Formats: sequence, structure tokens, C-alpha cells
Amino acid sequence: MMQGQSFAYVRTSDPLRYAPEDSEYVIPSGAAYQLTVSTEERTALVSGITPQVISIDRISVEVSKTPIFAVFVDTLNLGLDSLNLSLDASQRFIYPVEVAIEWRGADVADFNPWIESRLEPVTSFSSSIVDFFLLPSQVFPESDTTPVDGNLHSWSGVYAVPVTEESSPLPDHELKITLLRSDEQYARFATSRNDPVRREPASNLQGAIGFVGAISVDSVRVTVSNQ
Repeated sequence: MMQGQSFAYVRTSDPLRYAPEDSEYVIPSGAAYQLTVSTEERTALVSGITPQVISIDRISVEVSKTPIFAVFVDTLNLGLDSLNLSLDASQRFIYPVEVAIEWRGADVADFNPWIESRLEPVTSFSSSIVDFFLLPSQVFPESDTTPVDGNLHSWSGVYAVPVTEESSPLPDHELKITLLRSDEQYARFATSRNDPVRREPASNLQGAIGFVGAISVDSVRVTVSNQ
């Protein structure tokens, strides 16, 4: 149901996928919705508000002129007394690449937007350990970013490109930059989907386990080089 109007979903050629009968309907920003899924045994439902469309207005990429020294840790074993520390590590160099993104803030009433930002090299370079100390992605309330020009918000993140020698040039590569806008329910899902202590991400359904939400996405691909 969207703004009081009901839409039926029908099975597609894929037996596990359903799609709305009315594929021409354009979902507006700030619209209240409710999704109900019923079987013979149970009913699951979820409700929310659609976010305002997000658009990447400006990006800037800053690459270090020279690589910096880094230690790559593959395994970390701690003894029961926390003193038995063994590292399976290799010494290499990395080019830190800082990316700044700017976008217009949301102005939908009764909606507290959250943002997920992602810096994703098309060719994966760094390990999750390196990424932990940098900031290639983040989930945060949009209100945490201070507008820099009227309603223009900004975020900066860093990812790493490893090289073998201090004299090695930065490999040319393609970078996918993504911004997502949704609500706090999506933020809980996004921050819990890779949690190693959880069996599954946070659910927002009543009567079932899973996640359904309205998300606005914009992405752009750029070529990064040290030219």
C-alpha cells in the first residue's frame, strides 16, 4: 500500500521473485508505505516512509604523491593471558586515496534520513584489516554532516591501494562511488549485516525475519591515477 492506494504483486518467471502489476507507478518522496506478505500460515508486514532522491553533486579525489609504509596483518592470535601475541604480517606500502563527496540534503517532513557512503575500487586492493583503520564506507545520520553551502552536505573517506615498493607508481584503476539514503531501520540493517557475532542482520519485519525498506541510490565511476 502506498499513500492509501493498494498495489498487488504477482509472481514473475523467477518463482522466487514477485513484482508489482503496475510497473508504471512512480514512487514519490516522503510517501508512507506498508508492505504485507501473506501465506496460509503467517503474515509479515513492514511500513515506512520513502526517502528523498539523493544525487551526487560533486566529488574530489586526492592521491598521495608517494606511498607510505604499512604492515599487513593476515592473522592475529591472542593467548588466554592476552600476552601471547603472534602476527602473520607482511611489510608493504600503500597509497592512501581520499575522496570527498557532496550532495543536497533531504527536506522530507517526518523523515530522519541516514546515509551510507561507499568507496569501492572495481579491482579490490586492500584487506579488511587495512580498511578498518581507514574509512572506505560509513553509515551515519545525515544530520551529522554540517551543510557547507546552503543545503550542500559533504563526506570524506579514504581507501588504500597497496604497492610492493616505495618507488612503485599508483596503479591506474576505476573507483565506484556510491551514496544511499534511507531511514534508521536500514541503518541498523546495514551496520549489522557484517557483524561476525550475529547469525543474520537486524530485521525490521513483523511476523518474519528479513529486511524491506525504501532506498534512494546514486553512484558514479571515475578513473583514479597519479598523473
